[in-house]
Amino acid sequence: MCKWLLVLSLLLPLSALAQNVEFGFSYEAYLFGEQRDYADSIINIGNEVLNIPETSVFLDQRAEFKWLINDAKIIFRPRLVSYQQNYKTETTLKNESKNDTDLNLTDAFYEQYITDRIFTTVGLQVYQWGPAEILNPSNPFFHFNTDQRSLVYKEKGKALLRLNWNAKSDYNFVFMVEPVSNNEAHWIAEEKFKPQFAGKFETAWTGTRNFLGLAFGIPDNADFFIGEYFQYEFTEGMSIYADAKHSVNNLFYEPQTDGVFQRMLPSDQDGAMSTLAVAGFRYEDNFDARLEYIYNSAGYDQKKFDCALLASSQLSPYLVDNIKRFQKSGLELLSQNYVYFSLRKTDPFEIKDLSLFFRSLTSLMDNSGVEQFEFDKSVLDWMNVFGQYSAFRGEQDSEFKLLDDWKATVGLKVIY
Repeated sequence: MCKWLLVLSLLLPLSALAQNVEFGFSYEAYLFGEQRDYADSIINIGNEVLNIPETSVFLDQRAEFKWLINDAKIIFRPRLVSYQQNYKTETTLKNESKNDTDLNLTDAFYEQYITDRIFTTVGLQVYQWGPAEILNPSNPFFHFNTDQRSLVYKEKGKALLRLNWNAKSDYNFVFMVEPVSNNEAHWIAEEKFKPQFAGKFETAWTGTRNFLGLAFGIPDNADFFIGEYFQYEFTEGMSIYADAKHSVNNLFYEPQTDGVFQRMLPSDQDGAMSTLAVAGFRYEDNFDARLEYIYNSAGYDQKKFDCALLASSQLSPYLVDNIKRFQKSGLELLSQNYVYFSLRKTDPFEIKDLSLFFRSLTSLMDNSGVEQFEFDKSVLDWMNVFGQYSAFRGEQDSEFKLLDDWKATVGLKVIY
């Protein structure tokens, strides 16, 4: 991280020697409270293992500093999060609180046009692509997060070197490498940072919303991957799309028998190719609706899922490692097949500046799932109120009933 700050700090005064320098600043703060009820599952009986907070209060402050210097741009986005959380347990009767403040830098990058068709970006940045809402498999740098659809979620950037080449008005190539870590914990248990590389080609049809993309590269969890994505609007407001990634020797943990115990061990792929894909249908008019199907070939079937639960709850010499590996297994989603539905409506019931959201994700393995309701309302030019309620359904110890029964959030957003 310090390396990138040093590079950017050197670039700023050098670029400032040029003319036409513009500076911009913005600030936003989220003050919100969260209440949740944990699920009494086999891996967290009485909340003794995971210590899920019952109540939380957050103050999340974000700023942006922007310099526009001729044909260059420099962005800094620091973030300061202060919080207090309280959790209880049923057996040991703990009732404890935790207070902390985290200072981080979510984005810090320098963008420079080399020609009118080629530009490069270096530093901490969030670079996304793909038409789907629930996840974008062909992007190897960013991974599925259960909180990513929340109004307060903020993705931290990756330390990328990126080159964009707009070869024609409807052709573009992008080459990316992640040479160093952004200092966040690895998304797979016990794994350390590995450099990643990816390239992609995208073409779009002028005057339409149709596009097609191909991706390839070396991710941090496989030997190699290829990906593809597309969107086709067959009539105004109605489109179909897909996004897929095929990985060779994908690294993830799965339950395996070791004597009388179950252990979460790296899968033995031996040249196997696994596929993560999403296909969807979208309708856009006076409301926005999506229906998506997700396929994850490396995910657990019911038998493996049950064995993974046993490994993460059975007293054994491997229990601590099993729990860590089950929580961060290297699978974007635990099982193999899902259905996702979302609905967004702005200004419903003729209420100005109100947005309503509904989302539903269901595992077809055991029919467990989660429904999420969310609203965002502007009350002043500089203030919004927002709220979210998530209800988790399914039988005890099913996929979506391992952590929470329900979770509710309400808060204020201030913009300057």
